[in-house]
Amino acid sequence: PAVSKRYEKMRAEAAYVTWASIVEPWGFLKREAMYMSKNWMAGIWSWDHCFNAIALSYGHSKLAWDQFMIMFDYQDITGLLPDVMDDRGVNYNWCKPPVHGWALRKMREHMTLSKEQVTDAYIKLSKWTKWWLTYRDDDQDGILEYYHGNDSGWDNGSTFKVVPPIETPDLAAFMVIQMDVLSDLAVELELHAESAEWKERADYMLAQMLIHCFKEGKPVA
Repeated sequence: PAVSKRYEKMRAEAAYVTWASIVEPWGFLKREAMYMSKNWMAGIWSWDHCFNAIALSYGHSKLAWDQFMIMFDYQDITGLLPDVMDDRGVNYNWCKPPVHGWALRKMREHMTLSKEQVTDAYIKLSKWTKWWLTYRDDDQDGILEYYHGNDSGWDNGSTFKVVPPIETPDLAAFMVIQMDVLSDLAVELELHAESAEWKERADYMLAQMLIHCFKEGKPVA
């Protein structure tokens, strides 16, 4: 994005880092891909790719879309996304938070999706969301759980001094937003019954989160 003159040097450096982190399709990579680094984090994790997609949405729509969809190329039949991938392999040992609905909403502030892309996003985001709802609410209280610090993206966060599974407000918030986005996408696709269902689920989880994950006005795990 454009910046004031004061930040022009920083903007150029950021552009260089972005460009230098992109690799061609090769091996397991089916699209042009932006690595987190070409140093020791030479791979793609299934939430970092969303942040890169948002950055690219300002002026590189195709590349942004490919960054958003690249993990969905290996979505499991259950709806699970890989934790990390590179040209040599795909790893499902952990997962990452469902930030994808929020990210797609941010991307669309700067780029336009075709109906085919909206349809593709809706189908794959639905599967990803249903995976969390099916496999990460063991006590069936309407609040999702992290099984490991790595699942949260905050690998060494103090929250995980307590042995997981752990219910946290950030996970619930990500999911509420994602279900709201799915509701909006369903309206675009004229799937009005599904839209209403996603909205109902989002509102229910939000209500549960405000009861369950806040004490004296402060968020708690």
